[in-house]
Amino acid sequence: MLFLNTKNLIYALTVAEERSFSNAAKKLYLSQPSLSQSISALEKELGAPIFDRSTIPLSLTYAGEKFIKAASEILSIERRLKREIEDILDSKSGRLVIGISSLRCTNIIPLAFPIFQKKYPSVELVLEEGSNEKLTEMVLSGKVDLALANPINNADLDSIPLILDRVLLAVYHEHPLAQQTQDKHNLPIIDMEKVKDDPFIIISSEHHVRKIADKIFSDHNITPKVILETSSIELAHRLVAQGMALTMVLESMVNYHQPAASYFRFENEYTHSLNICYRKNDYLSKIMLNFIDIAKKVTTQLDNYKPDPFQY
Repeated sequence: MLFLNTKNLIYALTVAEERSFSNAAKKLYLSQPSLSQSISALEKELGAPIFDRSTIPLSLTYAGEKFIKAASEILSIERRLKREIEDILDSKSGRLVIGISSLRCTNIIPLAFPIFQKKYPSVELVLEEGSNEKLTEMVLSGKVDLALANPINNADLDSIPLILDRVLLAVYHEHPLAQQTQDKHNLPIIDMEKVKDDPFIIISSEHHVRKIADKIFSDHNITPKVILETSSIELAHRLVAQGMALTMVLESMVNYHQPAASYFRFENEYTHSLNICYRKNDYLSKIMLNFIDIAKKVTTQLDNYKPDPFQY
């Protein structure tokens, strides 16, 4: 049966996710004609079309919605069984797929990966980056085993808290308000009225940090003068260090890197939390549980981490 073939299920799920045969083919490293033929053969055996090809982008038919839901569940059962068998055999090889925001890749993964790789040298660690919404979809569809994401309000997911970050204002060293020496445990409070006319670098809207920044500006009745919008909070941080503008950063980033700027806290505290999320009632293998333990340990170490200097 074609529709019970794992490869074909993955093909159909990828087309449904990309809503395009050409994009899905690129992602699967297939030619578009080959992928189209596989899906057509699958639909023929199923006896109903999965995709409505008359819409742009592609959409699912009613039968397609049922098929994609079932395909996701079948692959989830297969992954769960594989994990259980690996644990029975005490296997230390395999593949672990982690979903993570690009905002968090630069400070958590460099600490967690060496520890994990030393313990599991034969396990391939794969990172899938995306926004919080995208990470939610990837966990629910089974595309990733675990996701490091902001708290997700979804009844089908469970999560473990990792870190609660304060959001700070980063000001370049030459700014009139900048302080050359700071106690990171007793940062000064910023008077937003004094920086309302300064240029700002903001994070793009798919990231939760942007929502917090928007709230900060709104709470202080400020319409920021935006000179750059970027999806990389580290890039924004580095540009502040170059004296380009001001930006919002996460406190753990300040701890992880050498001070690249002067930092201020807000009178009303704004926080950004990070959890490890997984499908409710999913089987967590020994490898997954070990990764969770490592992630918990490295996030508690961020406050005391001794970083290498920023290089410019």
